[in-house]
Amino acid sequence: MSVISILNDLASPWATMLDASFRGVKFHVVGISDRGEKALVVHEYPYRSGAEVEDLGRRPRGVAVKAIFWQRNYIAEATALVKAFEESGKGELVHPLFGTQQVCVRSWSIEHEAEKRDYAAVDFEFVEASLDNPFFDAKSMRGLAATAKSSMLSGLSKSMAQAQAALAETLAPLQQAAAYVQGAVLTELRAILDVYDGTGAVVRSALSYIDYPVGFATDLLACQFSAASTVSGLSTFAGLSALSGVFPRVSLSSDEPESTYAVGSSAYGASWVSGPQSSANGESFAVREAAPSVSATATDAPASRQTARAQAVTYAMLAQTNTIASATADTLEAEVVNPTMTPGEVEALTGNTRARVQDCLTYVRASLPQTRWHDAAEGLRDAAQGIQQLGEAALNARPPLVTHTVTAPCNPRLLAFRLYGDHTRARELVRINPQVRNPNFIAKGQEMLVYAK
Repeated sequence: MSVISILNDLASPWATMLDASFRGVKFHVVGISDRGEKALVVHEYPYRSGAEVEDLGRRPRGVAVKAIFWQRNYIAEATALVKAFEESGKGELVHPLFGTQQVCVRSWSIEHEAEKRDYAAVDFEFVEASLDNPFFDAKSMRGLAATAKSSMLSGLSKSMAQAQAALAETLAPLQQAAAYVQGAVLTELRAILDVYDGTGAVVRSALSYIDYPVGFATDLLACQFSAASTVSGLSTFAGLSALSGVFPRVSLSSDEPESTYAVGSSAYGASWVSGPQSSANGESFAVREAAPSVSATATDAPASRQTARAQAVTYAMLAQTNTIASATADTLEAEVVNPTMTPGEVEALTGNTRARVQDCLTYVRASLPQTRWHDAAEGLRDAAQGIQQLGEAALNARPPLVTHTVTAPCNPRLLAFRLYGDHTRARELVRINPQVRNPNFIAKGQEMLVYAK
């Protein structure tokens, strides 16, 4: 191993440091110490050796920092940091290794030396000011993503079980109904399967769905799997977008799908437009405000026909949402470890799944009986929270995005060198700025999204 490689290995933790700051005031760190301890209660007893130790959790973490200020404006910069210390309440600390934390200042001191002109050293100590706040390293982010994924899929599975049980309860009394009633219900159920298998490529069960409701669920999943199998590259944004197009919003009353779900990179988050005056607007993870219509009724059919169709559609929507959510969760979980998508694409995938979950909740309320509605709705709320947390984990695994206004004409390599001192990050700039019409010529005044480090 060469001397250069050894030095690079030794320096690698510091090469990836974030710019340290407190309440937005930046400072240069020359040393940092993180301290933690457990809250233990030791129970000792007379005439007994040893003790029983009760673990009450951990105490708030402490962070001791040694920062320096130098050059002509060092007094003003140090004063700005002291003013941030003197503000009441907790503030945001950007830890150079572990990211953002909510802390309170415990103490600080400023040291000047006659031999060091235009120089000041500031020693200060923070204490953690939030409950159960893990260090923001890659491992904790992966753990958060895995937990969110499990919660989301578990919630959807719970809701699917409730919808399937409700459909079985509705179809059971129809086993003794007249032939025309059974025929009408079977026609409605087959129409739902045709949404995913219009060509009849999937061999469906020969059993009557009236007598064997589980057969409908099995055939539905088979049809959806066949439709999904035509899409490749599900680990990419383009593949997941294509998969979303395969699974449309199904109507409660019509044999035709209502619409498709948007998957554009600006459909649920910020919208960027190329040009010097471009700006971001909108909130991340927005869920559609307009709910689908669920009040349509079929006046020419028995109530049992409409009820069975509504419950079957609800189950179909839950099943397709589970498929989309599973593929999206796998991709976002991988994004935490190795980011490849733009923040807009992460928001689009998260928003797409959230919109589907919202529609499922609306359908559950409209079609399921009260005995099944509550448990199904709770599962969907867990799923919505899970996908939200998963998207946030994928975004937080990256350095924060900031807006940079180009000060002089350049190209991606030159801009990457100016920002990071590393021209090899040019491809990264192109990837997160699809709004730039000609990446080889970036005009002065162009607003660009760039990572903070």
